[in-house]
Amino acid sequence: MTLTGHWLRAVLFAAISLLLAACAGPLTETPTEAVKPIGDFKLGILVVYAENAKKGPMSRDATPDELKTAVEAEMRKRFGGLQGKKFYNISVAVDVYALARTGIPILLTPKSALALTVNIWDDAKQKTIFDEDKQFTTVEKISGRSLIGSGLSMTADEQLHELVVLTVDKIEAYMRENESLFIAE
Repeated sequence: MTLTGHWLRAVLFAAISLLLAACAGPLTETPTEAVKPIGDFKLGILVVYAENAKKGPMSRDATPDELKTAVEAEMRKRFGGLQGKKFYNISVAVDVYALARTGIPILLTPKSALALTVNIWDDAKQKTIFDEDKQFTTVEKISGRSLIGSGLSMTADEQLHELVVLTVDKIEAYMRENESLFIAE
């Protein structure tokens, strides 16, 4: 096969990949049911700190304010509606982020990732719920949009939003697994 034939094949493959990515839906779905309580949890103070966030290799840029705003919005959306009897304060530190740049489809498709450290305080007792801070790390899921590389199919804001939603899913699941710690005595 000639060099022109290889080029034509590569361009055709890229065009088909982009078309498939454009047709793919979002990685996450918006829940339609009411939020189930987590014991007696009611969100008190929420502090998100991103000033010391490290940028991963081959990552697009995100400012500390962009990171903080994205995490805070999703945390409030997820936990702000819980109407328990007892206030709990949450602190979140954005440790590391990587928002994938454009790569070579299939061959080199950098992945987006996010790592957060979470600490939850019992407001009345003025002490932490867990013995140690808990770190949650998320790497983007493989989907129609990320198969060819989310750097090609998503903006940095879209990548960050998807990562934050998936990471807050993990935080919520961890809290639900430990729901007995959120019961008023």
